[in-house]
Amino acid sequence: MLKLSLAAFLIVSPASAPSPLGAPPLVAQDSSARALVDALKSHAVFGKLMFVANEEHPPLQYVFHRPGTNYGAGFERELASKRTLWLQYLEEALRAQCAGKFALQRRPDRPQTALIVMWTAQDYAPYLATVTDVNGSSDYAHFDEKLGAVVTFEYGGPSLAPHWRRLPELTQFVRGELYAYTKDAKVRLPHFLVEGFASYIANHDGVDAGAFAHRKMDKIVIDKLVRIAHDVGRRTSALPNFADLCEFKSFQEQRAAMVKRYGPAVEKAVKQKDALELCQGQAWTLVHFLMEERGGVNREPFLAYMKSALSGDGSIVALKHAFGDADLVALELDYYKWLFEQFRAFYPDVKVDEGEVVKAIAAKLPPGGVPKSSKPAGLDLSAFSDLDVPSQHAALLGAIRAGRITEVLEKLEGLRQTPKIGEYSSRLDREILRCRKFAALREQHFKALAASGARFTFERDGKKISTKVKTVAEGRIFLEDNRAKVESLAFDEIDALEVAKGMDKSLTEGSDGWARWYPMVLAGEAKALKALKGNADADLLREDAESFYPGALAMGAAIEGLTKLGELGEPKSKDAAQKCVDALKALVASHGKLDAVKTRAESLKALAAAAYKQLFEPAKIAEVSAAKVEALKDGRVRFTYEFDKQEEAAEFSADHGYFAKWRGALSGRMVAAAPEGAVDGGGFRVRGAACWRSAWTFADGVSVRYDIALTETPSDERRQPMFAVAVCDDREENFVWCQGYGSLYANDAKTKYVKSDSLTEGKSIAAGVAYSLELTVEGGVATTRESGVEVKKIQGVPHRSGGVFLFVHSDPAVVFDKLVIEGKPDTASVEKAWIAKKVAELKL
Repeated sequence: MLKLSLAAFLIVSPASAPSPLGAPPLVAQDSSARALVDALKSHAVFGKLMFVANEEHPPLQYVFHRPGTNYGAGFERELASKRTLWLQYLEEALRAQCAGKFALQRRPDRPQTALIVMWTAQDYAPYLATVTDVNGSSDYAHFDEKLGAVVTFEYGGPSLAPHWRRLPELTQFVRGELYAYTKDAKVRLPHFLVEGFASYIANHDGVDAGAFAHRKMDKIVIDKLVRIAHDVGRRTSALPNFADLCEFKSFQEQRAAMVKRYGPAVEKAVKQKDALELCQGQAWTLVHFLMEERGGVNREPFLAYMKSALSGDGSIVALKHAFGDADLVALELDYYKWLFEQFRAFYPDVKVDEGEVVKAIAAKLPPGGVPKSSKPAGLDLSAFSDLDVPSQHAALLGAIRAGRITEVLEKLEGLRQTPKIGEYSSRLDREILRCRKFAALREQHFKALAASGARFTFERDGKKISTKVKTVAEGRIFLEDNRAKVESLAFDEIDALEVAKGMDKSLTEGSDGWARWYPMVLAGEAKALKALKGNADADLLREDAESFYPGALAMGAAIEGLTKLGELGEPKSKDAAQKCVDALKALVASHGKLDAVKTRAESLKALAAAAYKQLFEPAKIAEVSAAKVEALKDGRVRFTYEFDKQEEAAEFSADHGYFAKWRGALSGRMVAAAPEGAVDGGGFRVRGAACWRSAWTFADGVSVRYDIALTETPSDERRQPMFAVAVCDDREENFVWCQGYGSLYANDAKTKYVKSDSLTEGKSIAAGVAYSLELTVEGGVATTRESGVEVKKIQGVPHRSGGVFLFVHSDPAVVFDKLVIEGKPDTASVEKAWIAKKVAELKL
């Protein structure tokens, strides 16, 4: 037995984002910074300067200004090494947020990231003077789209802390990366998107890479924006609305548009420098709001909009599509309300009232927000009908086989007129000829039936009906009395295959007799191939039957399925949704490997998501959780993790950068080299500086019961394990947790609530023995228990909802033998997980 010291430990200022340390290395690509050096020789500013390439950090490429001959070879290595970790992590962050998420690829003309580093601010100044598309950080660094590189400098300029000195360079790096992922070089992204996302990704709070993704706003930026919002005379021209922001491709465009709209007085009311700062501030805060705030509800729609913009459509209509036709006026007003909330948090003693500001902002927005769209987020039903000529041709083959010859002929002839149709015209000519020849034989067949008095059989309501043909006229056969009471039928209503099989042999003896076998060929009947002979047209039909029709018919069937989905449209009810899902499953099962389906996978996934959204019910959580799930009263659910199967560990995601600052203060403690977490021997074994976050968030009270054991009880205090379980976490360092064997701590920055009640005496524990602990937060009361006995309690806790995470800072492994979470799951998170799972099961 060993007595460990388990006194409370102080939370200083934990960070809230994943750490870049240990990020996978970037993959080298074939490129050379030396080519950039050669290009600079003809540059108006750089042509007379000497540059040296450094390619030791692929695919990052550096070109350094060599100011004089006294700098020997290799001087640039130290300068490159200072930047590489930061830039590598930043690229990984960008991939995680955007490029990787949507499986985007870098453009071939931008295979690598390049930086041109001038020696001093004075050397950089002549280049800056030539820049016409300045942005918020151009004074210190600038992404040059023509060069495909970030231009910056090493020495001089304002004296700033290291991480703030790097910030402009990192921001421009993100700008360059965004343009590298555009569809082509002609795409111009909305300025607010580039400026805002670059500031959001690049801003960090700290002096090491571990604090890189710490997402917090700058109080000075918030202050400037709120104060300008209060200024009636300057607000309108300084803070454009959403619709305008989507249109401006640069700060210069924005400034010129505002001057044109509101007159030259704008330039006096808001100076150029101030306008540039406000432009960057509005973009930064807006992107931060959409990515982080309100529980992250706007993150996925915003990223869908970003994908659309990278593909070439960054319009306000695209933004509205991405947000599922939501009221963007309400969203914009919510942004301003949030802006004022942030101001009050930073400046609690300054009184501000957004009421009048919100009214004024609402008044200047377009009526109804933006143009109405009929498409839900990400769903483009035109993708199922906007087909190329071969696909449209293939889609008609089934109709030919069914007998709709007149209809098909009209469409084939229309396709034949398609501009730039090229060699495919000959294939359409063959199809048109076959349809015409069969149509002629069909009419002769019907006239022969009328003349001979032979019986004609057709199907109606699943029953065979036999009667005689009285006469044939204007593309219809007129029938004698029959029990189905059908007076006449159009030629196109009659199954072509049945017509072909019923034709008299005499009709096939002429030069066009081969056309009788046309529907049979399309039906795949082997005897039709044997019968095809006699002339060149018959030979061509047999050739197509063997080489063209099998693939074309499969494509046609796939197109038919896609067309059916397009006709069903966006499901608005459970019945419609089930029909949509059934049609999707049938399509994928039969034709999922065809290009016609694979190239429309994203649209099909969006349609599937829309259908499953209609089919979702909260009880579906049992289908997506690896835990044992039990329904309790009032919508509460119990999740029991026995940790006897690997799938349970997958329900906890790594967030090891959480509390990065605070962990940095634990330098005297020893932890494993890398955080670990795995199901092993009936428990979840966690080791190192680790934070594992549950997939679910909860509301209306939550409790966690867990059995925990240590693999060893070290005598060295530096190796003694720290561990905790937290609930009601908002991912911004606000939570309630049980540390160790009952110490209780709660923190909420917005209400300035901080309270702790910690164990002050050591506790005797044994290695390998499981101890039962519990943390409950309900009705403003937080309680910890051990083996059912209350240990600590605090009152007035403001926390009502949030996530659950497991915290460990230890060299020996800490084993969670069992974990039971009870609470009311956040419906949105359950719905999202279930829909994602069901869409993935379609294997699109």
